[in-house]
Amino acid sequence: MDKRSHVSRLMVLLILLLLFVFVGLAGYMTLSLLEQTESRFGKPGSEMGIAERLRYAFDLYRYEDDLLTPNTLMQEEFLFEIGSGEGVPSIVSRLESAGLIPNAEAMQTYLVYAGLDISLQAGQY
Repeated sequence: MDKRSHVSRLMVLLILLLLFVFVGLAGYMTLSLLEQTESRFGKPGSEMGIAERLRYAFDLYRYEDDLLTPNTLMQEEFLFEIGSGEGVPSIVSRLESAGLIPNAEAMQTYLVYAGLDISLQAGQY
């Protein structure tokens, strides 16, 4: 075996080792992010796949302050009505307009992540 062939094999082994380390690290970071998201925001909806969970995990961290900081400006009771057949985008938009939540998009993201977007019911709250 000549020296060039030996060096080429070592380079291939080194590249494969680096690729293995990279894939392992990426997998670890992904699992860690999903676990941290679940500990902060609760379990995801049962219908959510791994790719969706990962996408929503990034979005939830982007909106973390809007979702986890209490609204201290509301000092009085407020009647809020959800109409029959009203969709989540309309509901969260009206909640934001009323000053009840700071960010409609953040709330909609959370509702979808948690699987609550399909269980909102009409009524007065």
